Amino acid sequence: MRTFSDRLVFDDAVWRLGLKETEIFWLLESMIERGHAERHGVLVRANVIVDEMGSCVSVYEPAPFGSLESDRELRFFYRPSPEDFRRAIEEYSATKTSIAGWEIALARCVQVCDGYSLVELTENERLDGEVAVLPRAMQAWADHATWQRGQERYVAAFQPRPEQIDGGQAWQKLSPRWVTTRRHSIFLRLLLQRFLSITAHTEIVGDSGMIVISPSGPAGELIGTGGANIRALVELAGLRVINVVRELGHLRPDRRIQKAIHNA
Repeated sequence: MRTFSDRLVFDDAVWRLGLKETEIFWLLESMIERGHAERHGVLVRANVIVDEMGSCVSVYEPAPFGSLESDRELRFFYRPSPEDFRRAIEEYSATKTSIAGWEIALARCVQVCDGYSLVELTENERLDGEVAVLPRAMQAWADHATWQRGQERYVAAFQPRPEQIDGGQAWQKLSPRWVTTRRHSIFLRLLLQRFLSITAHTEIVGDSGMIVISPSGPAGELIGTGGANIRALVELAGLRVINVVRELGHLRPDRRIQKAIHNA
C-alpha cells in the first residue's frame, strides 16, 4: 500500500526532527503490529519500505509454530492515520535524546586542567551533583577567553563507551562516568527542547549553528519577537550566529549547511 502523504511525513520527521529513517520505519511497524493486535487480537509482522513513490507496507500473519506453511500476507490490516503517526513521531522525538543517553545540564567549572576542565552538573534530576569532564576541544567558540573556575555553561552530557575515548587525551586517565560537550550538534537540539519546547534538526559547525524547520514550521515561535529567542540561543550555545532555514526538498542537508554557513 503506497500513499504520497506517508512520504511527506517521513521526510518531515527525518529532516525537521533529525531522526533516522530506520527509526521512523521501526516506529510505523511497531504501531501497525501493536494496533492490529489490539483491534483484531492477531499478532502480525509488519515491514515498511519508503521510496520516492511513497511508503510500501507489507503485513504478514506468521504461520503456526512448527508448520511448513508460509506466512500469510494480509490485504486488510490496521494502519494508523497520518495524524496519529505524526503525533507518535513527535512524542518519540521529544524523548529520544534521553533514550540515546544524551542529557542537558548546567555545568559549573570546579577545576581547569591542561586540555580539559572538571565540571559539576546541576539542573538535571538525574545528574545533579555529578562531576564530569569538559574537554577543551568540546568547549564552545565563545568559551575559551573567559572560561575559569566558577563559570557556568549549559552542556550536553553523555556516558562514553570505551571505543569513544582516545587514549591519548589527557582526561582519559580519569575514566570519567560523564563527558560533556558544547560543540556536538545535538547540544543545540537539547537547548531548543529545554527552553522553547521545539524539536528540530540542528547543526553546529565551527562557531555557527543552524536550525532546520519544515516549510510550514513555526518560524515566528522559534525566532521570537525581534529575534529575541535566537539571540538567547546564541548566548546559551556560545555561538557567533544561528541561522534558521526552511527545509527545501531539492536541497540535501549538507548543501543547506554549507550555504547557511557561507551566507552567515
